[in-house]
Formats: sequence, structure tokens, C-alpha cells
Amino acid sequence: MVSAILLTIMLPVASAATAGERSRIGYVGLSGGVMGSGTSEINTITTDLSSSLSLGGFVDFAFGEHLHYGLAASYARMTWSVDDSLLIIRDEKKTLIDIAVTFKADLGIRNGAVLIRPGVGVGFAMLSRLSRLYGTNYLSVSAFTQVAVQIRGGTYAMVDAGIWQAPSGGNDDYDITIGPLAYLRLGVMF
Repeated sequence: MVSAILLTIMLPVASAATAGERSRIGYVGLSGGVMGSGTSEINTITTDLSSSLSLGGFVDFAFGEHLHYGLAASYARMTWSVDDSLLIIRDEKKTLIDIAVTFKADLGIRNGAVLIRPGVGVGFAMLSRLSRLYGTNYLSVSAFTQVAVQIRGGTYAMVDAGIWQAPSGGNDDYDITIGPLAYLRLGVMF
């Protein structure tokens, strides 16, 4: 479902971006990989998070010669576990969706055949219902680097590695923080 939404949003932009329009439009990318394990705090109770599938997509727009701003969407299917007398969660798989505004530098090597793109993101994340926890939303922050190698024309193979965290979140009854969690994804960029 998330992949279909990302494709619907991003493919028209990618198909419109010819080589001559690239500097005006920027880049579109899709990737998949793994989000590492870590912990979360639910009202001071530590929960364990297992590594999970991670999917991502982005649309970047040029802002100056070597800078881009854009939108990114991420999906992760996390397994939560805690055994506490106040809150018992045993191996519940939950979906986390994050929508973020990103800022990236564009450092080209060998006339743009290799791009190193360090960046940061600030976003809004949502977690599917977890045990008795309804409607939890989060402020998310991320720091990452994308390394893209040109494989043909305006198409690049990409490695996307970074750290994602939700330093603030929850609902009216629970304060919840997530991470930091490392991620590594492989993908393609147009």
C-alpha cells in the first residue's frame, strides 16, 4: 500500500525530469533495506525493538547549485517487546510511517558520476495501534548520507544509510520516544 502511494506520487515527477530539466526538478528515489534494532521508552518503561524491513522514497528539488530540499516517506514494520507489570507487549509487529521534510547537500565526484548526499530530515511519524496504545504520533529527526553511482544516463544505484529517531511522541496517556535506530537501504535514484 505505502509503495503504491509512493510510486503514484513520485513516478510522474521522475518521468518529467529529462536531462535538461534535472537541475530544476532534482531527484526522485526509492529504496528498501533494514532498520536496526534498538529501544523505545513508554512512560519510562523500556521496550525492545527488533530489526525490521524498511522502505523509503523521496522527491528532491534543487535549491541553489549544490543543495536540495524535499519530501521523504519511510515505512518500517517493527516488532515491539516488553514484559513489565504495567505494560505487557509480546512480539507485536507494528507499522511505522514517517513523512519528513529533508535538506541535502549534493557533492559530485567525477563530473557527477558519483554523488555523495549528506542530509537531515524533520518529520511527523505515526505508529499503528500498539497493545493499549491508540493514536500515537511522533516528531521525527534523521541524519543520513546517500551515495549514488550513475549506472545509465540520469539513473543512479543508491545506498542510503542513516540514523532515525523520534525524540518526542505518544498520545494523551503515554509519552513515547523511539530510538535512535540505524538504517541501511539500497535503491535507485532518477
